[in-house]
Amino acid sequence: MRVAVRAWELRQATRAALCAGDRPAEALALARTACQLHTTPYGQRLVALALLVNGHMAEAWAVLEQALQAQRG
Repeated sequence: MRVAVRAWELRQATRAALCAGDRPAEALALARTACQLHTTPYGQRLVALALLVNGHMAEAWAVLEQALQAQRG
């Protein structure tokens, strides 16, 4: 349970970094760490958003496709 809570906290920090607008690299690192701890569909979308903000379009697309495939089962 602690791992899931820590991942949630990291996703919250990711959102704050993205909203600040001046910490895209930090946002990406936080989002990736959260997904490594506890992967969720929302967390994967947050990673994709952070990738887009950092200019990594192809990798963001791949993450989104993976998340959609996992959701479909």
